[in-house]
Amino acid sequence: MTDREAFVDAAVRSLRELSAEPANAEKHVRVLQSMAPFPRQAQSSLLDRWTECFACGRSRASAVDHLAQGLGSHAQRVAILRLAARRMVEASWIEEAVRAFHHSCEPLGPAAFDPFPLRDKFAALSDDYDENFWSGETARQFHGFLEDSISFSPDWAALDAGCGTGLVGEWLAPRVARLDGIDLSADMLARARTKEIYDSLSEGDITGELEDPGRRGSYHLVVCNWCLFYIPDLSGFFRAAAGALMPGGRLALSVYPCLDDADVMRKEAETEFTHSRRYLRAKAHENALTEEQMEIRLSCAHPGFYAVFANRAS
Repeated sequence: MTDREAFVDAAVRSLRELSAEPANAEKHVRVLQSMAPFPRQAQSSLLDRWTECFACGRSRASAVDHLAQGLGSHAQRVAILRLAARRMVEASWIEEAVRAFHHSCEPLGPAAFDPFPLRDKFAALSDDYDENFWSGETARQFHGFLEDSISFSPDWAALDAGCGTGLVGEWLAPRVARLDGIDLSADMLARARTKEIYDSLSEGDITGELEDPGRRGSYHLVVCNWCLFYIPDLSGFFRAAAGALMPGGRLALSVYPCLDDADVMRKEAETEFTHSRRYLRAKAHENALTEEQMEIRLSCAHPGFYAVFANRAS
């Protein structure tokens, strides 16, 4: 028996009699953590075995629901569901991953976009933002999606909405003729400016800046990565982004996900939000945008919806 086979065997043995009861919360965490070193096929096999242990004959989706219900209000509930969601994306259980993540969130309640705490947050993060692993990882994840989904033309004009320090812009700049950036944080923009990759940089909330009359019909591509989860209502953003696109132009974005049972949810105990595919499609339709691509990939350490919408206007 190889070391990996022995490790898998030990992991499977640890799953015996593992139910969805709150008393087993720590065991669930350890089991899910132990899956990390394995390749996709092995993770999928271990996830199958894991769900069997508490599913009582249910389907994968029903097993996830059963786990969430069984954990109830246990302190480890959110951590378990989000860790499970990550493992599921890695093992190509993409729909089950969204279901697990959905159960880690809570109903929206009263919520509005408040830019002021974000300015303070990113002022504090700006000095070493580029050196943070997760900042770079989310940019790399989005780069991969863009590369797989869009055929770039060297004469394009592009807008990086929520550009931060320019981690996405660094990848975009060599692929387009013009690149503009928008961000809420002056401190993040100061870092982006030193890279000399943007033709213009503007400070402000992305919706307000996109609505500037000078941007109307100006871009072949608008991208927005890892910042829409701060905005519960994306109506204004979709309207403004659609207005900034040329006919045939594309909007590429990422959001944290929830099921179509809800339009928007709140990440539990956080001022961050999730959006459903139904909601994204409705906002796109309202603004004459056609879906070209919608898929589930990792976004930071969580599942995310990545989408491309095209401007139908002639």
